[in-house]
Amino acid sequence: MAKTKKENGIIKHILKLLEDSPKDDHDAIFKQVLTSFFKDFIEMFLPILALQIDFNNIEFIDKEIFHHGTSRSRTFLDLVCKASMLDKNQKEKLILVHIEVQSTKDNKMAERMLDYYCHLRIKHHLDVVPIVLFADDAKWRKEVKNSYDMSFNNETFLHFEYKQIKLKHLNVKDYMNSKKPLAYALMAKMDLSHVDKKELMGQIAKFISNGRISKNKQALLYTMCYKYLILNNEDREVFNDSLEGITLEEKGKIGEIMMNFDQKIGYEKGKAETIINLALDGDLPMEKARKKVESLKDLLPPDFYAQIIKKLN
Repeated sequence: MAKTKKENGIIKHILKLLEDSPKDDHDAIFKQVLTSFFKDFIEMFLPILALQIDFNNIEFIDKEIFHHGTSRSRTFLDLVCKASMLDKNQKEKLILVHIEVQSTKDNKMAERMLDYYCHLRIKHHLDVVPIVLFADDAKWRKEVKNSYDMSFNNETFLHFEYKQIKLKHLNVKDYMNSKKPLAYALMAKMDLSHVDKKELMGQIAKFISNGRISKNKQALLYTMCYKYLILNNEDREVFNDSLEGITLEEKGKIGEIMMNFDQKIGYEKGKAETIINLALDGDLPMEKARKKVESLKDLLPPDFYAQIIKKLN
């Protein structure tokens, strides 16, 4: 009975993740992954800062809201963590680590991050470490600026930078021997052009299922893989066959859950494409088409939504 309860725990957790994630496809899963593996993230991408932070003394600030000027619109910041660290004089101080997950290229990201930085600085009176994790699937020909300058008459009055991490520009080979679970969660969004994908999926599956991490964290990693790495039935078969310590019944249940999820997303994509075709053929006014597609935004993967909405511009 204990084994069944353990298995059901994984299944229920994966179901919950998938039920929540379509509302904000990247953000929901990525926020949970980065929160659960925060120490891994800082050690991977800001190793010097990681040596200074006391990871036993951190606090995640839930629902940090940024209001856009005098308008009623507002933005929930993806992840804000209050952390204790030692400064250069070995004195303890509190800082904020702010991480935004970006699913599309945004050439005004530096300005946005500066706005968020000012908001956090004014509200909390703490230094802020600003980070953007770009998780889009494109390889950029031109980099997005990670800085913002305000200069007049050849004199600079403000220089702001944020830490930029572009996953698709990272070679997955550099992380294949990592002992950090987060590395395996992010591999699906890295550059896979120089590796055997089947071999990679097998390695990821074995790492996730080796019993070294909790069932909740396993479920997070499973969900990341099924959403971003496993693209067809052949991929699913290779991945499931490599899972260790998972019963055939459980593998079947996980596969069934993911197939149902894929079908749901596919249905919403089909609705959006039908609306676009009607508009382009002149059978539906562009403004109505835009409103209909915008109503599906929370149900569609961000990359797909960005591509489809461009056709109405």
